[in-house]
Amino acid sequence: MISIVNKDEVKPLEDDPNLQILNYVKSSQLKDAEISKIFNEEKVKIYDETHFFIIKSKYIKDWTVRQAIKDAKEEIEAFLKQLT
Repeated sequence: MISIVNKDEVKPLEDDPNLQILNYVKSSQLKDAEISKIFNEEKVKIYDETHFFIIKSKYIKDWTVRQAIKDAKEEIEAFLKQLT
């Protein structure tokens, strides 16, 4: 299920059991930054059997309703492509 929710309905990050995924992705980005001396905060997608995670920057441009719809469209297209 893909949904857009009001920010008041979102659980605090500390309560999220998937926080270790975020820590893994960010620590990997930081390791790459140490080597290249450039920090690239690119969108990262992680999939498991029942969920998928899109990890992206904290900047407002990545958290607009329009961007959420674009992300959902990309995921739906990728899902439908796998069915054919």
